[in-house]
Amino acid sequence: MFYNVQNAQNVTATAQQICSTLLKNLDDAVNFWNWLSAQPDTVLTGLGFTSGDVNTLRAAFGDLMALAAIIHDQQPPAAAIPGCTVTAGSATVTAPAGSFTPLAAGLAVTGDGIPAGTFILAVTPGTTTDTITLTQDASASATVPLTFSYPQVSFTYNFTANANQVIGPAVI
Repeated sequence: MFYNVQNAQNVTATAQQICSTLLKNLDDAVNFWNWLSAQPDTVLTGLGFTSGDVNTLRAAFGDLMALAAIIHDQQPPAAAIPGCTVTAGSATVTAPAGSFTPLAAGLAVTGDGIPAGTFILAVTPGTTTDTITLTQDASASATVPLTFSYPQVSFTYNFTANANQVIGPAVI
């Protein structure tokens, strides 16, 4: 793509257009993720996707959810939460109330009994127990620490065409 960079005004207009398009596309990705995360794997494989395709699709949109969270100034957690109870054959994980407060749909989940490529579909806080629903069933039963994370992404909000004009977010 050719960028008209004849002067600061052209650079500013181009940067604004790119940032606006990025934000709109990420909002579209969030809406698609909401639909995708509500679909069981069987629905997607019934549409003709392989299990590998489904995992790749969920992982790709999980990554986009991480970027969307960062752009919207959310701090994605990347730490182990102890006391998570997983049950073989179930996509439900429980922990004491308040344990899952910082979590959100789209986070990747790793830990004992959790298949690779698993993400959070939903978080349900409770008065005594918090519950999360995963995209895949656990393969073992145990009470273990689980790690919830977004991939590392760098993003900045301070692009300027000159010292006096802030034009909005820009990927660096």
